[in-house]
Amino acid sequence: MLDTSITKKPKYAEIIQRWEAFWSLEDVGRPLWVFPTSPSLAPTMSEKTSLPQLFQDKDYQLNAELDILRWREAVDLNDDYVPSVQPQGGVTVFASAFGSEVQYFDHTLPWAHPVILPEDPAEKVYDMPEPAVTDGQLGQMLEFTDHFVTETGGRYPVAITDLQGPLDTAYLVWEPSAFMMAMYDHPQGSAPADAHGNRPDHSIREGAAVAVAGIRPVPLPAALAARRSRHLDQRRQPGGDQPEALRGVLPALHERAIGGVRRSDDPLLRKHHPPASRAGEGAQP
Repeated sequence: MLDTSITKKPKYAEIIQRWEAFWSLEDVGRPLWVFPTSPSLAPTMSEKTSLPQLFQDKDYQLNAELDILRWREAVDLNDDYVPSVQPQGGVTVFASAFGSEVQYFDHTLPWAHPVILPEDPAEKVYDMPEPAVTDGQLGQMLEFTDHFVTETGGRYPVAITDLQGPLDTAYLVWEPSAFMMAMYDHPQGSAPADAHGNRPDHSIREGAAVAVAGIRPVPLPAALAARRSRHLDQRRQPGGDQPEALRGVLPALHERAIGGVRRSDDPLLRKHHPPASRAGEGAQP
């Protein structure tokens, strides 16, 4: 067993206290800063690093990250960084779980090849099966996490892998241009009707998030819903203030972003973005 957690050392315990005060909106006396040498990403910048091996070999990745941490401790940057290690699979982890083929390169991060292609109907997103947590790189990242915990013996915190967001994953699983056009072409959704002739009340953009991230649509606050309605009306009128190809996309992206904030359990976000009032209250003309 290695030494006790490095976060227990007075230097890092003090840094953690500063971060906790910062996130509690307290005055910490100075800006907090971190020298940009993330152990999970810094190795990608070295010509000596084999990127395909880095993203697929848990021992190779852990040793590369520990080398960065040892270097940081040796030079004593005196910043507000708390040492940690992080299993890293690039931005393709969740896309791979939905069947995207991952391609590795010597010069850049992994790429994900889309499952939904430009020639596919938009409705295909509703037929995508829900993956298991061990599918694709998801299972690999769980293995990496267990390995990092075991090998470091509790000395370093082990961060969760880069999760990306539902929209990020959607445009990897779905060819990006086709995904953007689907949000424009199907603002009211295009899901198959059920046996009673009813269709889901969410649109293609929401269907993609549901299929890819398991997220259910959240009602907008009344004021935002009114703005969205005006955006949609404007789309239908020639000479609106947005280019035709963007009029459906920008409100869609805005809605997803606001929806993500409203679903958050973070108390700070709740404080600054309180839950919507009852339907009709606070609506602006």
